[in-house]
Amino acid sequence: MSGLANWLGALAITGGNEIGWSIAHGVVQLGQCSGALIAADVVLTSAHCLGGPIDKVLVDGRAVGAARCERHPGYQPDLPAHDIGYCRLAEALPGAVSLDDGPEPAIGAPVLLAGFGVSSALSREKPKLRTVVTSVDAVREEWLEVGSPTATACRGDSGGPMLVERDGRFRVAGVIHGPTAAICASSTEVVPVRTHRAWLLRALESSNGSSGGGRHVAALLLSALLVTAVLIVSAWRHARRL
Repeated sequence: MSGLANWLGALAITGGNEIGWSIAHGVVQLGQCSGALIAADVVLTSAHCLGGPIDKVLVDGRAVGAARCERHPGYQPDLPAHDIGYCRLAEALPGAVSLDDGPEPAIGAPVLLAGFGVSSALSREKPKLRTVVTSVDAVREEWLEVGSPTATACRGDSGGPMLVERDGRFRVAGVIHGPTAAICASSTEVVPVRTHRAWLLRALESSNGSSGGGRHVAALLLSALLVTAVLIVSAWRHARRL
């Protein structure tokens, strides 16, 4: 991540620039929060972002219907632990970013925060996708503290991804919960996905299963239509011979 660190190291989400590289397609907006597309039809976000109804997600500025959203069963309001959830989309989309399957980032490890937040606590600008390369500051029992007062998340970034780079590719290693102290001017609490990987994988497996099931039903319907067409043609030819 050293190349990105040299390019983005001085830019925080609070005051950073918009990004235009491929990871941008995997970071989305939902309500007043952000999220990450981790499968063709699954968006990862914070549980606290799902307190109200979510009927659509903005992907590349396009509204995509949200079929169902679910919070982690262990989530408790205002606590970082288990502040994680997901929404299943009504259609499949390209650009998903894989969940990280490596070890939890240690203190000092470089990470990247991304989200559709504002540039400062008092800002009235429209949310824009920004990113900042920073590092892990502390490792707690159930969450991480990431960044600094000048390289952190801000309003609207909740639910956005913390990314790590492995083998030249970015992977989602955490979900932004919120500030450790002053909003937009302190480090950020992040919920690691490694702790919740089994729960998330069940959601992804269900997604794959439902997609496979949909393809199976479509194949059966197509077969039935073909058989019906053959029978109709056969009956028509038989009637002409009579």
